[in-house]
Amino acid sequence: RASLERADLAIPDGAGVLWAMRRAGFAKAERITGVDFLDDLCAIAAKKQAGVFFLGTKEEGIVRKAAEELRRRYPALIVAGATSGGAIGEEAAQDGTRGWREDPKTIDGIIDASPRVLIVALGHGKQEQWIVDHLPMLPSVRIAIGVGGALDVISGRMPRAPRLMRRLGLEWLFRLVLEPKRILRILNAVVVFSWLVMTKGA
Repeated sequence: RASLERADLAIPDGAGVLWAMRRAGFAKAERITGVDFLDDLCAIAAKKQAGVFFLGTKEEGIVRKAAEELRRRYPALIVAGATSGGAIGEEAAQDGTRGWREDPKTIDGIIDASPRVLIVALGHGKQEQWIVDHLPMLPSVRIAIGVGGALDVISGRMPRAPRLMRRLGLEWLFRLVLEPKRILRILNAVVVFSWLVMTKGA
């Protein structure tokens, strides 16, 4: 929560958040998915000739395929780097603060690449904390954004929900069918969150 509150921009990517916004009086609020936002961001980066670095912790091939697909869509896109970064993990430091278990070459690689835009796909929560902790070390980066599973979709590893389901706000149901292990997260985001909004107010 602290990391999210420090963000300069937060987009409503989720049926529960969109519903809560409309309930709070934002009648014209629209959902902006991470996939669509990333696509638009890369289109702008290509026009501005701003280098983009892609960082994720899953298979190296997924990160690279997503970067290649975006460069196919926008031939002028400068891919400054695309790496899985190895097994980046969060751990408690000896002084009680948050620390990270990661290959130092990952940070060195980003610094050497000097990207203007940094795309981080480490999963919700973890990626936002990683950005907050590492951004001061990355002087060239002007935009750093967490994109969750967007790289899985863009790379083709994970199919996107049909357009009708997205329009109806049922993309979460599509993801649940494909990935049943996400049930607790989806229940929290869709059911528990909505219940708290109704009982405690948006």
